[in-house]
Amino acid sequence: MLSWARKRQLAYGGIVALFFVLVIGAPFFARTIRGPSCIDGRQNGSETGADCGGACALLCPNTAAEPRTIWQRVFPEGGGIASAVLYAENPNKNAGAFDAPYQVKVYDSAGILVAEKRVTALIPSNGTFAVFAPNLFVGERVPVRASFERTALISWHRNVLPLDAVRVERLQFSLIPQPRVQAEIATTLKNPVNATAIAILYDEDGNAVGASQTIAEQVRAGANTPISFVWRAPFARTPVRAEVLAAAHAVR
Repeated sequence: MLSWARKRQLAYGGIVALFFVLVIGAPFFARTIRGPSCIDGRQNGSETGADCGGACALLCPNTAAEPRTIWQRVFPEGGGIASAVLYAENPNKNAGAFDAPYQVKVYDSAGILVAEKRVTALIPSNGTFAVFAPNLFVGERVPVRASFERTALISWHRNVLPLDAVRVERLQFSLIPQPRVQAEIATTLKNPVNATAIAILYDEDGNAVGASQTIAEQVRAGANTPISFVWRAPFARTPVRAEVLAAAHAVR
């Protein structure tokens, strides 16, 4: 017959063994018996790579088309500050990116680098988009050229909201007393979204002369969200037209 001390030792040993089974064995068992998923770090199911392609929202590297640059500009804003814009097109009909990584470099007329900055961009599927880089410190140098370069591969996803998830409505542009753009962001989606809106001003020849960015939060169907942009620094050429590009992302 076991003594009381021996019974207690066996009980403690059983508790320790059960602990190791639950902490170490259970996760291993779960990984072994559960079906394929897009977050298990392995290529399985219909995937064409580890956790990408097939039924996964994430596309595998080099399976999506690269964005096409249409133009890129730098805009002096006075006080030693400039901003820059990349205007591009995403040819992928069903894929976008949440945080495409870019580095913008700004040069003067002698080709000398005067400012650089890393930014990320929300790229909606199937359409034009803009990347805005604000607050570039150029000091007393006069920036004349901007170059946007990707710093890493873009992670393309199928679940990025499409370009038509939000609309720009009631766009108004005026020059008096200051250049100003006013508009409303609308959506027909069931759930509220946030929208990144970039306004671009053009001169009579169609050249971009200024840009600005704002965020419209909690945009809901049936209740448009007003946005506005104001420029205080003078432009080298008078703007005559405004365009606003908006991209939506789900509220987290």
